[in-house]
Order: sequence, then structure tokens, then C-alpha cells
Amino acid sequence: MDEIKVLQIGGENWKNQYEMKPWIVWRFVDVADPEAAVAELSSMKEDYELLLLDGFDASIPIELLESLADAYRVVYTTAMLPFMAALQSYLDRKLACLLPPEEIEDFLRKLPYRYWKGQYGTKLNPSQIQLREDKTVLSNMDVRMEGNAYLSLEGDFGIQLNPLFTWTFNIRIEKDAPLELWLEYRKEGLVEISLDIREDKEGAPAEFIHSWHFSEQDMEKPVLVLSEETAGFLSLCIQAKGKGTLQIGPLHYRRSRLDAGAFFPGGKIHYDKNRQEFITYFNPMDAKPPLNVYFSGYRTAEGLEGFYMLREMKAPFLLIGDPRLEGGASYLGSPEYEKKILEVIEATLQKLHFTKDQ
Repeated sequence: MDEIKVLQIGGENWKNQYEMKPWIVWRFVDVADPEAAVAELSSMKEDYELLLLDGFDASIPIELLESLADAYRVVYTTAMLPFMAALQSYLDRKLACLLPPEEIEDFLRKLPYRYWKGQYGTKLNPSQIQLREDKTVLSNMDVRMEGNAYLSLEGDFGIQLNPLFTWTFNIRIEKDAPLELWLEYRKEGLVEISLDIREDKEGAPAEFIHSWHFSEQDMEKPVLVLSEETAGFLSLCIQAKGKGTLQIGPLHYRRSRLDAGAFFPGGKIHYDKNRQEFITYFNPMDAKPPLNVYFSGYRTAEGLEGFYMLREMKAPFLLIGDPRLEGGASYLGSPEYEKKILEVIEATLQKLHFTKDQ
């Protein structure tokens, strides 16, 4: 597991109070000696996956905090409330969140799931679907590929859920690295589907660990799969029942940050009625015009481009990514899909109190 660097600034070192995962690299700056704290902060050349503010001193220059952590990676406690007047602008630009005392232990337990380095996402494509060998359900169906977008099945799927297909590849899942899965699909008629997942231990494929069953209602949001015992491989199966047409698109899977964002902390995923997605990430930086909007280009790995380049400009930026098909679909989609992209840009301008020409 990659190291997660955490910097705590405060009066009491949490590392001595709470249990931490071994890959969390914890650094503590004690504000009880402000002069030493200023010297230590001034010498720091790296940024951290998380900055925890649990105490401060008015003699510490705010600008020393600026490059220590990105937006959405700053958390402060109630111990900071006396300093809010001086810190408010910094906390606003970092989109920092308040951590109540009663939530500290739970926050630290979930920290490795939320604040890991980088981003990760990919997909299983319709061309990688392996239909059920037993043709009982599929024998009277119209089955066809619709380019690289969908596998289409039309007919009677039966009165109870029947396995239709799996994928030719399994999904590897790391220990303590939860995955979120999102299936693109469309249907007409009275078709109902489910997603069933089985985890087998890595290196021992016959050693079953866990299974999950997700209904359509469950799949209204990305479904979460977590392996807390060991690394393993996930095999997936789609079941269906009823009559009608079912179109199955890509199955997207991404390393989850729980409720801290998608891909990057603060990242968001938007989708239309066809379950087709686009990704966004907004960073206010210095909160001064202009707003830079960057559309990711052809990209087979799912995620966002341009983060580090735009960050160096030190001006507000909005990243937008298209995870559909192989490398994206040029941001073209349903009227709802395209309208939502414009709405996100306009909403971001409003957050910054910018006009449309800024």
C-alpha cells in the first residue's frame, strides 16, 4: 500500500492517542513553541495528502500553509475556532471541512480510504462480455452488438432472475482499497436486472471470501465493494427477468474515496437518465479571474487530466472528463448530458462570483 503523508498542526499529537494504519506517515508540528513551528513549516518542501489543523498561533504566517495541501485535503477542529477570522480566507479557498471532536476516531479510521495518492479508474467493455453457455434463456432472444457502446438483448428473460453473462476478465481488489462499480445500461419493457459479485482470494481462486447481490435500486448509486481481509479477485454476473430489451454498456470500476469525492478528493460524477457519466473537479486556488476550464482528451484510463499543470497556474480551474467508450465520446450525448456540462460550468462561475466573460 502506498504511503499516505499526513501533517497535523496542533497542541497534542494524535499519533500518540489513536491507532493508525502502518502506511500512514504522520508528521506533527507543535504550536506550543510558535518560533520552532514557524521554522519547521518554513522548511517544508513537500505537500501532504491531508493537513489537520487542531491548534494554531497568531504569530504563524498563513502563507506557510498555502502549499502544504490541496483543496479538499484540509480538515480543522473546533480548536481552530478562535483563529477563524485570520484563517477564514485560507479555509474557504481550500474548501476545508470542520471535524467535530466526537467524530475524530471514526475519521482517522476512514482516513486511508479517503485520502490516498493519485486516482484510479477503468472499465470492462461490452466486447468483453461472455454470454451464458447454457442457451436455455438466450435461445429465443435477439442478441447483437451495437458498436462498442452496448450489447443488446431482446426477448423473454423468464419469470425469475436468471444468469445471463459474466465478463471474460475478473477485477482485482486490494486489501483496504474499496472499489465503486457503475454499470451503464438501458432497458425497455418489463425487464429487471441484478449484479452479483463473488470475491475469491488472490492466489487461491477456489477459496471463497465474500459475495454481494445488488438490485436495480442498489445500483441507482455506485455500489461499494470492500475487502478488509485480503487482496482478491472479483467475478461478476448479470441476472435478468421479465420481457423487453436490455442494453448493457461498460462496467466502470474505480477506487473509492467513500464520501470524500470521486477520483480526487472533491471530484464529482454526473450522469444522465441513460447512466452516462462525466467527471468534474473544481479548485478555487486564489479565487481570482479567470476560471480555467480543461476538458480531458482521449484517455483509456478513467480519470481527469491536467490537474498538476492547472495547479501550477495558481488560478481557479475546473477539470472535466468523459469516461465513456474507449477514451471518451467527445462530450457528445443526450441533450440532458450536454446541458449538465454547461450547468456545472455556470454554477462554478457563480461560486466564484465571476461573470460569464471571466
